[in-house]
Amino acid sequence: MSEFWRNTVALRFAVMAWLAAIIVACDGTVSAYQSVSGEAMGTTFNVTAHCPKALRSLPSRELELVEQAMSTYRADSELSLLNSAGASTPVTISDELAHVIGAAQRVARESRGSLDITVGGLVGLWGFGPASVDAMPSDEQISEALSQTGWQRIHLTEHPAGGWQIAFDAPVKLTLAAIAKGYGVDRIGDALDALGCKSYLVDVGGELRTRGVSPRGEPWRVGVEVPDETLLASVQRVLSLRDGAMATSGDYRNYRRIDGQRYSHTIDPGTGWPVVHNLASVTVVHASAMMADAYATALLVLGEEAGYELALEQGLAALFVSRVAAGGADALSNEPTDLRFDERYTPQLRAYLAPERTE
Repeated sequence: MSEFWRNTVALRFAVMAWLAAIIVACDGTVSAYQSVSGEAMGTTFNVTAHCPKALRSLPSRELELVEQAMSTYRADSELSLLNSAGASTPVTISDELAHVIGAAQRVARESRGSLDITVGGLVGLWGFGPASVDAMPSDEQISEALSQTGWQRIHLTEHPAGGWQIAFDAPVKLTLAAIAKGYGVDRIGDALDALGCKSYLVDVGGELRTRGVSPRGEPWRVGVEVPDETLLASVQRVLSLRDGAMATSGDYRNYRRIDGQRYSHTIDPGTGWPVVHNLASVTVVHASAMMADAYATALLVLGEEAGYELALEQGLAALFVSRVAAGGADALSNEPTDLRFDERYTPQLRAYLAPERTE
């Protein structure tokens, strides 16, 4: 398995769908829903779809292309080579990489820098990058890494003759951990649309995109996990999706302990430290899995109040799940003892709340 996304947000969703048997004819046509699973981008994927042709290697092929362009775990990926080159003068990049960087920059502007793809150095410093880190970073190391961040230092321009170029004002290390997995989901969804698939659910490490209906003939029912590492199979809230995408960012799956202290993988670009607040997870429903992925991270960094205000400002369908301490426990510790979780969601999310089943 590639380790590209081993240390990224990898939240699990419980996908509530009955899968029909797969019947593949000699010419590759199928007469029922089919399911294809595998490993890619350091996580697992599952695609359930009703298509006129067998899916075979379509999902893994699309995700491999994303890794080739955007992995920081591959020294020869386009992103790794760009980070190594420094790009103090404009260099040409692929349309795919430009598309994802441009989307990240849009969310950076809207969130006033809460999503910042130049935090690659800080991600590595805290041990969430390709290299293993055992010790707590010093204040001096954090300050130095912070001095080499800033989404405003990225200059992405479309060349008059066609294609895209990028340059940086200062040395920065890009990481697309907060957006590329969602982009991978969209790539698979777009490929399924091109294949003529009328209904599908794409799940890559918990980031989802849906079309049409489930094998039960109803909208896809997907569950958002309880953000507790001891209750990973439990469902916090069930949402109903027909044609849309969903992503969740949280701090309870991917974290490290240094000197007994727990640190989330989500870095606050303003401080250089992992985020510390009671907001445990944010789920965003959007037309694009890539945008849902990026917004969910930005909202998580902002926290309960500022994140909710941004979601309202941008008209996002967002679900916020926060820890509430009971019996005097420290909610910020995210320890499983004496904690409960409170929900808050924007008006736009109400349309996706799944009704209770009577059967």
